[in-house]
Amino acid sequence: MKRGNIVIYNDSRAHTSVSCLPEALGESFPDKRIYTADNDNFLQALDENRADIAVIPGIWTENSKYYDMMGGDSGQKKLQDFVSNGGILMTICAGSYLISQNTEYIPPWGDRRERTNNTALFNALARGPL
Repeated sequence: MKRGNIVIYNDSRAHTSVSCLPEALGESFPDKRIYTADNDNFLQALDENRADIAVIPGIWTENSKYYDMMGGDSGQKKLQDFVSNGGILMTICAGSYLISQNTEYIPPWGDRRERTNNTALFNALARGPL
């Protein structure tokens, strides 16, 4: 799978927050090509094995649209296939909610929210906000 690329999911419709990620990853992986991709191009990069590492960052709002924006169950399957085929998936904050079986979101300013993901990559609990 050695392609030399890192793709970062960045789609304003999903409220992604990439801020300093490209620069920070560039410092950590100077030999990799780092690029951002919107929903369609991100999933296509995974399908076509154009990346060694896929990054799903956090969001700048409290309502994550990742599951719907990334194609629901079919998007989860693409992420699973990417990891099963040797790809590295890095998730940050709300990106971790997408791939975990259970999510607890307990903000001090609002109501508690819980979600179960039957097509999750990991049998794990993601809890936030931090």
